[in-house]
Amino acid sequence: MKIIFKKPLWLTVLTTLCLIVVTLLAAGGCDNAEILPKHYTVIFVGEGVVIEQQSITHGNYAIAPENPEREGYGFGGWFTDKGTFANEWDFKTDIVMQDTTLYAKWEESALQGTQWKLIGIVDVQIGDTIELEPKDCEGCYTITFDTDSTFSGGLVCNTMFGKHKIDYKTYDLHFSDVVSTEVGCIWNGKESLYSQILYKIQSFIINDTTYPRMLHLYYNGGKNYLKYIEIGD
Repeated sequence: MKIIFKKPLWLTVLTTLCLIVVTLLAAGGCDNAEILPKHYTVIFVGEGVVIEQQSITHGNYAIAPENPEREGYGFGGWFTDKGTFANEWDFKTDIVMQDTTLYAKWEESALQGTQWKLIGIVDVQIGDTIELEPKDCEGCYTITFDTDSTFSGGLVCNTMFGKHKIDYKTYDLHFSDVVSTEVGCIWNGKESLYSQILYKIQSFIINDTTYPRMLHLYYNGGKNYLKYIEIGD
């Protein structure tokens, strides 16, 4: 009587795996096997945000898009958490490891719709303040932030207008395209035009603890600032 031994299933599977391994080794090993990189999707979300999503290879950096704009608000950065905005995404250091949604943080414009009157130039180092003449001129040395990107104002002998831009992450402030109706109007009898000083502005602070409120526009690395009081409603 002939006895037939049936091979167990686990032994059949093991034998098959061994044959596969031997075949791969003979062909040069797994190094020759093509491994496709994993791609993830990065989505940008926020009110007024229209930015194309990105497909990023695993372990690579997402590309920082241009800052979005929204009327009456300043852009405060991209965050991975919505609402609390505690985890800001750094495009220079954060790598993409999974599908990622980035939320735009908006800061309500601090200056839009406000009007101020310049009352002095402060030298922080020596504590000196230069007052402006004439002191009884209500319309002189005023500045109005008409929108979140434009401003206008009055001088002793003319008016001016231009653009401004605020970085709401650092509260840096920069003026541009400043134009006065009479370029030859000299500010406070000094050689520097008022418009030229505005070009030097680097940052600002609003003091809400005083009435009327105070606005400081800093320049020269914070060594000097223009001192304003709020006027109007």
